[in-house]
Amino acid sequence: MMVILLFSVVNYAQAFTCGKKSFSLGDLSFEILIGCGEPALREIIGYRLAPGDQRREMVIERWVYGPIKGFYKVLTFEGGVLVKEDSIIKK
Repeated sequence: MMVILLFSVVNYAQAFTCGKKSFSLGDLSFEILIGCGEPALREIIGYRLAPGDQRREMVIERWVYGPIKGFYKVLTFEGGVLVKEDSIIKK
């Protein structure tokens, strides 16, 4: 008798869900702002040079949504592009 198990793997670190909308790394900040509204916290955390262009800087921003089901969602944008999503447990 052979038993086959199928597993579905979801990488939650690369998806941010807001209501019924889902966003992924690489999505633009204005799309998330339209879909989720204004975050609870929005801050500029730095600047970096644009890839391949030593004359242009990109803004690095951190947006915080929540608490959502006991977690804060922390989104990091570079040049208006979502590059990182973290979840922090509300204490």
